Amino acid sequence: MMQNEKIKVRQLHARVLGVFMALLLLLISVGFLFNIPGTANAAQVPPVNSDAHANSVAGGSGATLPYVELEAHSATTRGTIVGPSFQLGDLASDAVDRTIVQLTQGQSVQFTLPQQANAINLRYSIPDASGGGGINASLSIYINGVKQSKDLQLTSKYSWLYGAPNFSDCNGNDWSNSPGGTAHHQFDEVHALLPQMAAGATVKLQVDSENTAQWYAIDVADFEQVAAPLARPAGSISVTDAPYNADPTGSVDATTAIQNAVNAGAAQGKSVYIPQGNFLVTSHILVNNVTVTGAGPWYSILGGAPIGNGNGVGIYGNDTYDGNASANVNLSNFAIEGQITNRIDCIQDNGIGGSLNNSSISNVWIEHTKVGMWFDGPFSGLTISNSRIDSTLADGINFHRGISNSTVKQTIIRGTGDDGLAMWSDLGGASSGDSNDSFDHNTVQSPYLANGIAIYGGNGNSATNNIVTGSQYRGGGIMLDYEDFGNPTAPFSGTTTVSNNTINHTAGWGDQGIQQFGALMFWADNGSINAPFTVAGDEIDDSHFAAISFDGGNPISNIALSNININGAEFAFSNKVNTITGSANNVTASGLTVGGLESCEGSQSWNITLGTGNSGWSPATQTCGFPTGTPTPTPTPPPGTTPTPTPTPAPSPTPTPAPSGTLITAINAGGGVAGSYAADTDYNQGNAFSDTSTAIDTSGVASPAPQGVWQTCRWNSAFTYTIPALTAGKAYTLRLDWAELSFQNAGARVFNVAVNGSAVLNNFDVYATAGYKKAVAKTFAVTANSSGQIVIAFTQAGADNPFINGIEVWDPAGGPPPTPTPTPTPTPKTLVKAINAGGSASGNFVADTGYNQGNAFSDTSTSINTNGVSNAAPQGVWQTCRWNSAFTYTLTGLTAGKSYTLQLDWAELTWHAAGQRVFNVAVNSNTVLSNFDVYATAGYKTAVAKQFTVTANSSGQIVVAFTQAGPDNPFINGIELYS
Repeated sequence: MMQNEKIKVRQLHARVLGVFMALLLLLISVGFLFNIPGTANAAQVPPVNSDAHANSVAGGSGATLPYVELEAHSATTRGTIVGPSFQLGDLASDAVDRTIVQLTQGQSVQFTLPQQANAINLRYSIPDASGGGGINASLSIYINGVKQSKDLQLTSKYSWLYGAPNFSDCNGNDWSNSPGGTAHHQFDEVHALLPQMAAGATVKLQVDSENTAQWYAIDVADFEQVAAPLARPAGSISVTDAPYNADPTGSVDATTAIQNAVNAGAAQGKSVYIPQGNFLVTSHILVNNVTVTGAGPWYSILGGAPIGNGNGVGIYGNDTYDGNASANVNLSNFAIEGQITNRIDCIQDNGIGGSLNNSSISNVWIEHTKVGMWFDGPFSGLTISNSRIDSTLADGINFHRGISNSTVKQTIIRGTGDDGLAMWSDLGGASSGDSNDSFDHNTVQSPYLANGIAIYGGNGNSATNNIVTGSQYRGGGIMLDYEDFGNPTAPFSGTTTVSNNTINHTAGWGDQGIQQFGALMFWADNGSINAPFTVAGDEIDDSHFAAISFDGGNPISNIALSNININGAEFAFSNKVNTITGSANNVTASGLTVGGLESCEGSQSWNITLGTGNSGWSPATQTCGFPTGTPTPTPTPPPGTTPTPTPTPAPSPTPTPAPSGTLITAINAGGGVAGSYAADTDYNQGNAFSDTSTAIDTSGVASPAPQGVWQTCRWNSAFTYTIPALTAGKAYTLRLDWAELSFQNAGARVFNVAVNGSAVLNNFDVYATAGYKKAVAKTFAVTANSSGQIVIAFTQAGADNPFINGIEVWDPAGGPPPTPTPTPTPTPKTLVKAINAGGSASGNFVADTGYNQGNAFSDTSTSINTNGVSNAAPQGVWQTCRWNSAFTYTLTGLTAGKSYTLQLDWAELTWHAAGQRVFNVAVNSNTVLSNFDVYATAGYKTAVAKQFTVTANSSGQIVVAFTQAGPDNPFINGIELYS
């Protein structure tokens, strides 16, 4: 980790609106009135906040936006409304309120303006190029029915990241830009000045013949009344004046010219003016004791890509870490437009940065940089206001390392690749953490990684009156986190205040699909959190998992909760720490789909004193684990369209024959159990989709699968199924089942299929083969590889994404399916102790104990196959686990030097393919398992046990250590010790 970047890695780590919202939507003919402008360069209209709950005691108003935000799905459209979706990787889930309008040729969405405007900022998505890197496409715009001479110019160059980020190499790309794996950062924004439009005017976005993208997804459109360019301040230095002569056309690099003007302004005590124009800036402009202002962010634009390994456009103060901080810097009224397409943590390609003591930043718009603004302390007295940041590769704004008495207010942040707003009390190079900082009256929307707002330790900091909308991956809405990231983090001290905030539509998934991240989160990873927290007047709406969660494994105390309203969640609270203490008064909940408290820690861990006014929830009944797949809505189908149907080809008159022999395994891809088909398993990635609206015509397939198989599918740009536990080198018959559920013309979806590395289908088109909603099956003679596996790989071959409905593996020779060999029970042995890792007492197994750190997880949705283990532990042991990047269990009270038999129990509860989780195990510092892969050994939700003869150390202990050895994190379900 380098000095200026935080590498935040946390492996593993429904919309319900109030009466007010319903009434508001009735009053507005189209669109979603989020907030009315009231800042510079905008018409002065009283603010209206529709995201806050109608209850006056709860919620925040956020920033006063300089525009009116209109949702496409609430406008008039001839396109397809998709969502709401909370499924990670779905296009709709990346939208502001998780719902989009998807347009194809001839389709449109039309907005009616509730106020005058002369500019648009559009949040949109168009497809990536087949090999990554993005495409360019235009989109027609009509005002009051009249087509404008200039289309909106869109690009996907700055969007579309894939898979899981890899933060191990500070000098390398953190994400993949090549299609494959879960998609992230799917939206971008474009803005343009338009003719003057009165209230009631219509603005239509339409896909005409010259608009060539396969599809267009529209999220929100911001309509703004942009004022005329701000005049040059009297007595100021203009960067275009001689002798500086900065080129306003962007044709000539203006970096040196602007730097010379800034230096002159600082030396002469004059402000520096950036007039209207597009200025090419390819490295940082350094500022100290100077005011730099422009004509407004719609007019004065600094932009440029890095040259070589340079930083690209940015304005930076001197770094305290390298000497004295810059001071008395005032930046305002311009835009910074970067050209960054991936995140490299050791390169400072941020919009604004360094150290700015007693300084201010206002009315600045930043997009397409790595971080919008990243500041390194120690320093004090920075105020950021009335600014906008969108479409970044990492944080929006980060106060890093000993920053004090500083504020972000009235600022809008949307579509960030890390925390939208963060205070990080890193003690590397500082003697104390951030202190007395505040995030107040800000609006944070749709971070695609990490949290909306995060406070990492520190003294007396606050987050108040904010609106936070959406979280998707490795984070929640507002996070209070005591955790080390390379260097120590200062513990919380003083009183941290989190009050009068509104948190909407959060669903932060972990790496294993764990439903873990709540709307408001307390995370005690590095140790106990003991400092007081005041949490009051907050509104939490539509939190997909838990509204408020306590995590990290260590005790959390002094949490004062009051006047909090929860509207829509699985649970009001989730607890994964062994002790939580505090108080709750007037905490009300409605729309809970499961219960009041999710916890596997036992009733003794919950020590929140319940005062008066609490309703709609109770901690009396605790549920261990989140329900699998509930209430996840139906995911968005593969991005694509439904053009005008063309005639369906007639199916072959002779049905595809069924395979002969014995069925070994059958999988309902994307679905649950159906007849002899198991629920979806053995896949490495992808998305599930279903359409049960009409039956599938199965007349073309002999002995067809149940309807439930044909009506569900798994899809992605690339994915595999790995069928395990077969006989290496043995011949099998593989049947793959498809029914096209989306497209109604040939050529709309074409893909390839390979089995164990050999192509079996090239340019396969299900519709062209069978038609729409007509079953087709393909049968192949295959041989299990040396690992006893059949690996089926699906990849793109042109249009859209591959998919599969059902998979069948047959033994053509007949005979029963293979039976696993049970692990012998140690005899004669006496049980000394047994621990249910991550869970409560079950049979002879005591509740989880003896661990040093980590997280608990459970999945009780289906039973574990324990046929491979004799005298198997109870189901409750196999269905829970403890996990972390590294952790230990210490078994105490043993006889020093005595031999014991140690049995470790595992069942893979998350991954469906080999190679997704690999780890090491050591006992008393001696390695007993290297590169252990539970799935590759036993399969999904199948028990496996490993036994070892071990000797207690001189302290009468057996220390079992689990460490990473590759992908993901180690885990353990049960520990048994026999003498």
